[in-house]
Formats: sequence, structure tokens, C-alpha cells
Amino acid sequence: MTKGLRRTPWEASMPTVAEILTMLMAREGLSDNELAERTNIPQPTISRIKSGDSRDPRDSTLRPLAKYFRLSISQLRGMFPCQRTR
Repeated sequence: MTKGLRRTPWEASMPTVAEILTMLMAREGLSDNELAERTNIPQPTISRIKSGDSRDPRDSTLRPLAKYFRLSISQLRGMFPCQRTR
């Protein structure tokens, strides 16, 4: 995604990391604390991603989340459909 506040028209049609992570967590019935424990990502970081405060999280942050949900980082970023890779 383009850095800053504005998204290109193409990016605006893609779901955000926040929307995807929120949907995945709801589907699995996970709280921020549970996901933090399972992925070793601090709970405040997960909360910032979900709230949209962290608009472009680093791949190193998304990697454990993608691995947990069995997705690619690109899928978690909304660049490709969220069908599980396995």
C-alpha cells in the first residue's frame, strides 16, 4: 500500500490488513491476547494493526500471523484472496 493517508483507487478496492486480521480472528474466535500468545506478537501490536493505527506493518510482524492462519503475507495484506495455502 502507498505510504501516507491516501490509498490509490486500486488499493481502495482491496481489504486492509486490519479488516482481514479482524475477520480471521473472528472466524477462529480469538481475542487479541490469545493471538498474541499463539504468535509471540505483543498484544498492543495486534491491537494497532486491527485498529488501523499500523497501516503498513512490517513483513517481519506479519510473518507469524500469516503462518498462524496458514496464509501468505500477500494474502494477509489483501493482495490475493484469503484462501488457505494448505
